[in-house]
Amino acid sequence: MLAWLHIGIIVVTVCVVLYADHHAFRYLLGRERVLDKSATLRLHHMVWALLVGMLVTGTALVWQGWAYYFSIPEFKLKLFFVAVLVVNSFVITSIMHAAFETPFAELPRSRQASFVLSGAASTLGWLGAIATALYLFW
Repeated sequence: MLAWLHIGIIVVTVCVVLYADHHAFRYLLGRERVLDKSATLRLHHMVWALLVGMLVTGTALVWQGWAYYFSIPEFKLKLFFVAVLVVNSFVITSIMHAAFETPFAELPRSRQASFVLSGAASTLGWLGAIATALYLFW
């Protein structure tokens, strides 16, 4: 039952992230002048809550066999990808406010790079975490 809850949280999280990333990508392309602050914050808080849910259920799933799982290199790789997602969530928290007021093209190059690198880290983190989970548990 816990495994299904974990998988369900992952599915919902991926859907929310794809929706949020769609708007972020439109912002990067200039199709959305700025991001709606209320909607973006709501999505960000949802992703945070779902990420915590994934961490709690994922930890509970492997708790009894933690020593075994931690001895598997691919499991450590999965944990690395999850850590990338958690760290990137903090990065997004610190940079997203610029997107509420300033069009992407008007941001300093360093801030534009922060947005692009965060998007790349998110993509790498999600694809890596899902791929390693499928490899480990399928």
